Amino acid sequence: MTAGQRLLRVATVLAPGLAPGAASASLLHGETLDSLPMGMAWFAVIAMPIVGIAIFWQLHVLPGKIAAKRHHPQKDAIHVLRLLLLAFGGLLWPMSCARGSRGGDLGRSQARRCASIAL
Repeated sequence: MTAGQRLLRVATVLAPGLAPGAASASLLHGETLDSLPMGMAWFAVIAMPIVGIAIFWQLHVLPGKIAAKRHHPQKDAIHVLRLLLLAFGGLLWPMSCARGSRGGDLGRSQARRCASIAL
Protein backbone atom coordinates (compact mmCIF):
# COMPACT_ATOMS: atom_id res chain seq x y z
CA MET A 1 0.00 0.00 0.00
CA THR A 2 1.45 3.34 -0.96
CA ALA A 3 1.48 6.50 1.10
CA GLY A 4 -1.15 8.06 -1.13
CA GLN A 5 -3.55 5.17 -0.56
CA ARG A 6 -3.05 5.39 3.21
CA LEU A 7 -3.73 9.11 3.16
CA LEU A 8 -6.89 8.55 1.12
CA ARG A 9 -8.09 5.85 3.54
CA VAL A 10 -7.45 8.09 6.58
CA ALA A 11 -9.21 10.99 4.89
CA THR A 12 -12.30 8.91 4.09
CA VAL A 13 -12.50 7.75 7.69
CA LEU A 14 -12.03 11.20 9.25
CA ALA A 15 -14.01 13.30 6.75
CA PRO A 16 -17.53 12.66 8.12
CA GLY A 17 -16.45 13.63 11.63
CA LEU A 18 -14.76 16.82 10.50
CA ALA A 19 -17.61 18.09 8.33
CA PRO A 20 -19.47 20.86 10.23
CA GLY A 21 -22.78 20.29 8.45
CA ALA A 22 -23.02 16.67 9.58
CA ALA A 23 -22.88 17.43 13.32
CA SER A 24 -26.12 17.79 15.28
CA ALA A 25 -26.53 18.54 18.98
CA SER A 26 -29.94 16.96 19.38
CA LEU A 27 -32.09 14.33 17.78
CA LEU A 28 -35.15 16.52 18.34
CA HIS A 29 -36.02 19.59 16.32
CA GLY A 30 -38.50 22.45 16.59
CA GLU A 31 -41.42 22.18 18.98
CA THR A 32 -40.52 18.62 20.03
CA LEU A 33 -37.29 19.92 21.52
CA ASP A 34 -39.36 21.79 24.16
CA SER A 35 -42.38 19.51 24.53
CA LEU A 36 -40.59 16.23 25.30
CA PRO A 37 -38.68 17.53 28.38
CA MET A 38 -41.85 19.28 29.56
CA GLY A 39 -43.79 16.02 29.27
CA MET A 40 -41.07 14.17 31.17
CA ALA A 41 -41.18 16.79 33.93
CA TRP A 42 -44.97 16.50 34.26
CA PHE A 43 -44.64 12.72 34.38
CA ALA A 44 -42.11 13.03 37.20
CA VAL A 45 -44.31 15.50 39.11
CA ILE A 46 -47.52 13.46 38.79
CA ALA A 47 -46.58 9.79 38.42
CA MET A 48 -43.58 9.48 40.73
CA PRO A 49 -45.39 10.54 43.93
CA ILE A 50 -48.20 8.10 43.11
CA VAL A 51 -45.68 5.28 42.59
CA GLY A 52 -43.85 6.26 45.80
CA ILE A 53 -47.07 6.22 47.83
CA ALA A 54 -48.05 2.85 46.33
CA ILE A 55 -44.66 1.33 47.24
CA PHE A 56 -44.86 2.79 50.77
CA TRP A 57 -48.38 1.40 51.18
CA GLN A 58 -47.33 -2.07 50.08
CA LEU A 59 -44.45 -2.03 52.57
CA HIS A 60 -46.87 -0.81 55.24
CA VAL A 61 -49.30 -3.68 54.66
CA LEU A 62 -46.65 -6.41 54.30
CA PRO A 63 -46.12 -7.26 58.03
CA GLY A 64 -49.88 -7.62 58.56
CA LYS A 65 -50.19 -9.92 55.55
CA ILE A 66 -47.34 -12.07 56.84
CA ALA A 67 -48.88 -12.22 60.33
CA ALA A 68 -52.32 -13.15 58.95
CA LYS A 69 -50.83 -15.81 56.68
CA ARG A 70 -48.94 -17.42 59.58
CA HIS A 71 -51.89 -17.06 62.02
CA HIS A 72 -49.73 -15.02 64.39
CA PRO A 73 -51.23 -14.77 67.90
CA GLN A 74 -50.22 -11.12 68.21
CA LYS A 75 -51.56 -9.84 64.93
CA ASP A 76 -53.45 -7.04 66.75
CA ALA A 77 -50.15 -5.75 68.17
CA ILE A 78 -48.69 -5.91 64.69
CA HIS A 79 -51.67 -3.91 63.44
CA VAL A 80 -50.92 -1.22 66.04
CA LEU A 81 -47.28 -1.22 64.92
CA ARG A 82 -48.49 -0.70 61.37
CA LEU A 83 -50.50 2.34 62.46
CA LEU A 84 -47.44 3.71 64.25
CA LEU A 85 -45.51 3.03 61.09
CA LEU A 86 -47.75 5.49 59.27
CA ALA A 87 -47.28 8.11 61.99
CA PHE A 88 -43.48 7.83 62.09
CA GLY A 89 -42.97 7.57 58.34
CA GLY A 90 -41.63 4.04 58.17
CA LEU A 91 -39.02 4.12 60.92
CA LEU A 92 -40.63 1.21 62.77
CA TRP A 93 -41.06 -0.94 59.66
CA PRO A 94 -38.15 -3.33 60.39
CA MET A 95 -39.49 -4.04 63.87
CA SER A 96 -43.01 -4.57 62.54
CA CYS A 97 -41.78 -6.87 59.77
CA ALA A 98 -39.63 -8.89 62.17
CA ARG A 99 -42.53 -9.29 64.56
CA GLY A 100 -44.94 -10.28 61.79
CA SER A 101 -42.64 -12.84 60.22
CA ARG A 102 -41.63 -14.44 63.49
CA GLY A 103 -43.68 -17.44 64.48
CA GLY A 104 -46.08 -17.25 67.39
CA ASP A 105 -44.23 -19.92 69.35
CA LEU A 106 -41.89 -18.45 71.92
CA GLY A 107 -39.10 -20.53 73.32
CA ARG A 108 -39.27 -21.41 77.02
CA SER A 109 -36.53 -18.99 77.97
CA GLN A 110 -38.20 -16.18 76.07
CA ALA A 111 -41.58 -17.02 77.59
CA ARG A 112 -40.07 -16.92 81.10
CA ARG A 113 -38.33 -13.63 80.35
CA CYS A 114 -41.58 -12.10 79.07
CA ALA A 115 -43.48 -13.41 82.09
CA SER A 116 -40.92 -11.99 84.51
CA ILE A 117 -41.06 -8.59 82.80
CA ALA A 118 -44.87 -8.58 82.92
CA LEU A 119 -44.89 -9.29 86.66
